[in-house]
Amino acid sequence: MSDIDFIKDKQMKIIKKLRDLKSLEEIAQEFHLDDENDPMLYFMYKYINQDKLFDYEIKEINYTIDLLKQQQQKINDYNYNICSHELNCAN
Repeated sequence: MSDIDFIKDKQMKIIKKLRDLKSLEEIAQEFHLDDENDPMLYFMYKYINQDKLFDYEIKEINYTIDLLKQQQQKINDYNYNICSHELNCAN
């Protein structure tokens, strides 16, 4: 992480604290969501902070949720294909 990225990250954390947003880390601990790529984590973030988020932030979160759901669906399809193939081979 470059110095500029570090500074921007710190600025965003300060701004979020001033807006009293609950962080992803806090939500993950509270709801025992261990996977940072879990769409539910981002949904909970949006739900808990909905009154404090700007419209562009909500759109960005929705986009992230959609991408993560697509990624999870690909994994599910892959796993289903493996299971189906193994069942067909066992018969």
